[in-house]
Formats: sequence, C-alpha cells, structure tokens
Amino acid sequence: MNAEPVAIPADHLNMVKFASRQNGGYEKVSGHLQLLAEEAPEAIGARWEEQDRIRKAQANVKEDFTVPFSLSGIPETDIFVGRKEELAKIKEAFQGDGSQRTVVLLHGLGGIGKTQLAVTFVKEHRDTYSAIFWLNGKNEDTLKQSFAVMANRLYKEYPSSALLRTAAEAKDVDQIVGIIRQWLSAKENHRWMLVFDNIDNPKLPGNEDPQAYDVRLYFPEAYQGSILITTRSSRLKIGKVVCVRKLVDIRESIAILTSTSGRVNLDRDTYAIDLVNQLDGLPLALTTAGAYLSQVSTSLEDYLRHYRTSWLRLQQTTPDLLSYEDRALYTTWNLSFKHIQSQNESAGNLLRLWAYFDNQDVWFQLLAAGSEGSPVWFAIIVYDELSFNEAIRLLCDHALIESLEMSGGEISMAILALICVGLAVPMKDVPEYSVKQRRLLPHADKCFASVDKTINLEFQDNRNALDAVQNLGILYADQDKMAKAEAMFRQALEGKEKAWGPEHTSTLATVNDLGLLYADQGKMAEAEAMYLRALEGYEKAWGPEHTLTLDTVNNLGNFYENQGKMAEAEAMYRRALEGYEKAWGPEHTSTLNTVNNLGVLYKDQGKMAEAEA
Repeated sequence: MNAEPVAIPADHLNMVKFASRQNGGYEKVSGHLQLLAEEAPEAIGARWEEQDRIRKAQANVKEDFTVPFSLSGIPETDIFVGRKEELAKIKEAFQGDGSQRTVVLLHGLGGIGKTQLAVTFVKEHRDTYSAIFWLNGKNEDTLKQSFAVMANRLYKEYPSSALLRTAAEAKDVDQIVGIIRQWLSAKENHRWMLVFDNIDNPKLPGNEDPQAYDVRLYFPEAYQGSILITTRSSRLKIGKVVCVRKLVDIRESIAILTSTSGRVNLDRDTYAIDLVNQLDGLPLALTTAGAYLSQVSTSLEDYLRHYRTSWLRLQQTTPDLLSYEDRALYTTWNLSFKHIQSQNESAGNLLRLWAYFDNQDVWFQLLAAGSEGSPVWFAIIVYDELSFNEAIRLLCDHALIESLEMSGGEISMAILALICVGLAVPMKDVPEYSVKQRRLLPHADKCFASVDKTINLEFQDNRNALDAVQNLGILYADQDKMAKAEAMFRQALEGKEKAWGPEHTSTLATVNDLGLLYADQGKMAEAEAMYLRALEGYEKAWGPEHTLTLDTVNNLGNFYENQGKMAEAEAMYRRALEGYEKAWGPEHTSTLNTVNNLGVLYKDQGKMAEAEA
C-alpha cells in the first residue's frame, strides 16, 4: 500500500477539526488531498491493469497432472539383457506428445519377457511422461482393482481435488474406473502413459470364455495419451504391434544364466552352452534354471542330465503339452520344485497350495485366516510372519513365485485355500471393507473355479469350508456379482443340508442369505420362499421370540413393503417390534429401527397420525 505520513499541530481528538480555511493544519491536509486527487486516476488505472493481468494469468493456469514415477507393484527384475531392437521400435511408435492417442501392443509367448521389456521402456523414458500407471490386466477384476489403487495414489498426490477424492472414497469400483477415465480425458492431461499388463484373455469373436473382456472399454474417452499393452494373444490387434521373440543371440541367454546363477565363465562351458540351446532363448526358463543353480551345488553337466531325464518323463506322461516352450518351462520349474521339497517340505507344500490362489498377491494374514484345524505343515508356516517369510524367501530364491499346475486330485489343498480366502472375507462393519474385499476377489475367483468344478461337495463335513463358501457368496453379493454369489450360496446350502440337515441353524443362515440375494435380483417368489423357510426353521430351533427369529420377521416386513404388500408388512413389523421391546427394551437400536420402518410404512400409506406416533 502506498502511504505518506502528514504531521499537523493537533491531538487525535482535534486532528480533523479546523477553525477556518486559513488554519495551517487545514492548508497542509487539503494540499495533500489535492495532490492525491490529481494522481488518483493514474494510480487506480495502474491497479486495475495489475488486477487484469492477474485475472488473465489465473485463467491461463493449466492444472498440474504430474505424478512422481514409482515402480511400486510393478514386477521389476534386475536382470535384463538385449532387446535393443524392440525398445527402439516402441520408442519410435511413441513419437507423439500424447495429444493424439498412441497404442502399442507387445505380443509374445508366455515367459518371453514382455513385462520386463515394458518395465525397461518406462524406466528409460519416465521423464517423457507426466505420469505412468501400471495396470494388472490378468482379468477384469484385477484390472478394476488396479484402477482403485491408481485412484488412491492420485488422491494422495492431489488431496484438494474433489474429483479424485470422490474416486478414492467410492465403494463402487465401476464408479472409480469411470472417474479415473474422466481424469485421464481432461483437455490438458495427455502426457500420461497407461501400461495394461497381461491382457491374455481378450474378448474376441469366437472366444466364449465368460472371463474374457474388452480392454478398450477401460481406455479414456478422450482420444489422447499413450497406452502400452502386453499380451500372449496373437489375435488381439490394437494399435502398433511389436512382436517379442525368443533371444536369438546365445550371448544374451548366457548373460541371463550367468547373472541368475552367480557362476562365471559360462560362455566357455560346453554344458552351459548346451543348456541355453535346450532352453531356446526363453528368458523365464533361463531365469528359473539359473535360480536353481545358484541354490544347489551341482555341476552344469548334472543339471543338464536331470533336465533331459525330467523332460523325457514329461514327454512320456503328457504328450499333449502344447509346445516346446511349455515343456522347457515346466521342466525347469519341476527340477526347482523337487529341490525345494528336499530342503523344506512345508515350503514345497505352500507352493502346491499356491496353485489354488491367484498368484499375484498372497499375504500372511490371508493364509493365517485358515489356521484353525489346518494340517501341521500349514500351522508351522502361519505360526508367525517370520515362519511365513522364511518359506516365501526359499520360493523366491528359486524364482518360483507363481503356482505350478498340480494334479486334480489334491482336493485337500484346494479346500485349505478355500478356507483361507473365505474366512478372510471382511464384513461391512470392518473399516475399508470394500477395499479389502476387492483385494480378495482374484483369490475368490480361483477358489470359485475349484468349488464349482473340482472339489464340489468333498468338504461337506468341514464346518470351516462350508462357512468359507458362504462367505464367498457374501463377498460376491457385495461386489454385485450375483451369479457367482448364487452359485456359492447354493453350494453352501447343499453341503450344510447334507452335513447337518435342513433345519440346522447354520443351514437356515444360508437360506436367509439366499433370500436376500433373490430379493436383490428381483426374484420375489424365490426370495419369499427362502424367507418363510428360514422363519419357520428359526421358530422351531429358537422359538418365535428369539432375537434372530425376529430379525427374519423384520426382513420379511422389508420384503413385503418393497412389494407393496402393506398389510403383510405391517403385521411383520408389529410382531418384530413387540418382540424386540420384550427382549431388549424400547431404546435398543433394533427396536428403534423397526419403529422407523413402521413410521415409513404408515407415511407411505398416508396414515400420518400413526406415523407421528
């Protein structure tokens, strides 16, 4: 602020009181005011010009869309050789600034190194992009979960954004996906890169797999940005295709084997050269073989002999195995698995158990949920996190971090996995339950396949397993996967009926859950039948005034009200209210909830006096 002090001979009470125009104080003040009046137009104009410049600058400010680069959650390896030609092709394809959408698709066999090629590219060119997001496209659920993780990451970076806060706090994952696609479509936000990893089951003509999906539905609406996709599917044709082939330079294969095994001078070892020729330039097979050699004091000659013997046995027992590549991978994994078993049987069993989980995210608390009544080896693994981590370390040391394909007869393993997942399902009163439920979904899907196709009702005498199946039904219902929820509830119901009979209280709990599910699906006749069966059973088991019986009565009231059957609804609500008042008193939350239900019912009927009462 511009200011200038003016001194006059007066105190603060008389400083604006002058006897006449000839007063010295008056003349001094009026002179300064005259000067200010003359300079005012220029000063005010300059201030207006400054304010105008500020307004224009604010109007031109572009929102910052920068997100720091992070490899968290990305399957990174320190071992990467060659691929200069492929890296150059990817770079050439992404020449634009993102104002026009560019899609590059990396296609190749499983284990060929597509993911690591993508990781290497984004690391080398991270400064080119304002943000890079890695999305796990193994299936549609894991992809949606990646969007949810992305939303939380963005909100932490920009906590003042109302849009991103809505995404981070949303419980509906489809809503989250929609908001993130909207954020990526902002006019000035086009320098991002999305990496869709493992899009191996795309929805294409002729693919009848219900798990297949169209990845393009997850692209932003605006035609901008950079998108990198890895896939095994040769039929997926989106954007510019870069084929990722086997390593053709034997020196690159030797480099991988040297790095992973810790052995030297392999380029002069005839057995090492023979082995890399057998593995035919497959990076994953080379890495697995190297990891084994780093853990076992065996010669290359002996390893090669074991490899050939194992492969011959594999060819004899599984002649229909699809390809040379599949055999090479299986054989290297099998040798490592046998060595793990000899070192630590519990770790070997854990790897077998892992075949019934999703292979992307297994954590201690997930397995610990199934500890009750488990086999001795499993109890040892989940005794504490140190024991769990020791077994995991052994598996990681051998580069066996994904499940092996096991025989269909290992029902006990499938049941144990089911119990771990099912009993880990959080209920709605648990903080962040929706986030925790989404994290369990990939494992639930793996268990769903086992329950639906393999283990069937082999677990009917196992209380934990039956409860776990029912919990999977609750999980799927909460995630709006109604068909899977119904399948799980029906499996649980059938198992409980055979194990304990149709009137057992646990059986009736499943009946009630099925009623809720049918009501949500609009199957009103089926829902009513389930509710009435549950009510009749509870009345026999606990009596008509037991609180759990009254809960079912109240649910029936809700059901009838939603159908417009007001008389039946009122009868149920009044019965529930009378019972709750006797059991818990007039101030209990269940009592008050039923009072509220009755009030709403009366209001809907126009019975305002009863509603107010």
